[in-house]
Amino acid sequence: MTAERKLPRCVPVIGWPKKDREAWATALLQPKDALDVAGPASHLRAPSVRLIEQAVGRFLGWLEDIEGRKATNVPHDVPVDALRRYIDWLNERVAPFTVLGHVRDLHEYLRFAWPDFDRSHVKRAERALAWRAKPTKDKRARLRPSEDLVRLGEDLMAEAASAGSGDRRLPLVQYRDGLAIALLALRPLRIRAFASIQLQDHLLHVGNVWKIAIPPELSKNNRPWEADIPSELAPALRHYLEAVRPQLRSLRGRWHSEPGGALWISIDGSAMKPKALGEAITKRTRQAFGQSISPHYFRDCAATTLAYDSPKNVRLATPLLGHTSPKTTEKHYNQARQIEAGRKLNTTLSELRRRLR
Repeated sequence: MTAERKLPRCVPVIGWPKKDREAWATALLQPKDALDVAGPASHLRAPSVRLIEQAVGRFLGWLEDIEGRKATNVPHDVPVDALRRYIDWLNERVAPFTVLGHVRDLHEYLRFAWPDFDRSHVKRAERALAWRAKPTKDKRARLRPSEDLVRLGEDLMAEAASAGSGDRRLPLVQYRDGLAIALLALRPLRIRAFASIQLQDHLLHVGNVWKIAIPPELSKNNRPWEADIPSELAPALRHYLEAVRPQLRSLRGRWHSEPGGALWISIDGSAMKPKALGEAITKRTRQAFGQSISPHYFRDCAATTLAYDSPKNVRLATPLLGHTSPKTTEKHYNQARQIEAGRKLNTTLSELRRRLR
């Protein structure tokens, strides 16, 4: 017996109604030269395009599989009643923020592909969902000081380096994961950019310094990002590049494909995808701390650690994390102050109890 699908089937673009395919292709149209007219969605990055296409595809899948009717085109098929039923259906199955994401991306599709369509009801629904959406999990319970993450990475590498006989692949993978955890804790890139690091292109050895240089196309805000790799990690990185990575690269697993210059190599001898590297990091943190810390939470850990240890320098987290606005970083400062206030309260209460004894 198969488990009930949480989200609707996603209809690929090729399976969309003809009018929707044509409208979306026009919206994405890239200009051929400086005088050519660009489509309204031509500026979107590939991940944004993919999210919008998934939102439309899932709405069409819901329409066909749950409502039992073939789509004509999205504007025609998303009146108030249908949108309400779709949102109710999603609300029963997924978290509020997931529902919001699907409706928001559906609205974005209508905005770009059907600019003359009255989408006010979709916009109202998006605003209402944004107002009501609350995180289902409190990530603050998962945050740890960045030094704990660095220490975990160093411990994993030390243990892997001293491993005895057995499956030779396991220490290699463990060393790779340890280096990834330590480096990500100190240079908390988004996992897509972190997993896409290529030797020579993004990992540079300039004199005695190793640098990471991320081009605009790999960053969320379409801006370049560059930073030195901390000197304390340089020996570990060198060992990985000279001893560990070549052995990983020589492996020939079931899913092997030529890795090229990818920094992170899988147990199959292939370049690691962002999802695979993220899952490896999350698994190691769960084993070490009893609860998982995803790569995205590494960014929260870094900003909160900086805010807690050095409140005056909290704005340094803005360029470190690649934020375009310090407002995004301010929440970590506030969170760190809350943690500090809680600790001070605990200390005060403990002192009062001691005096009353």
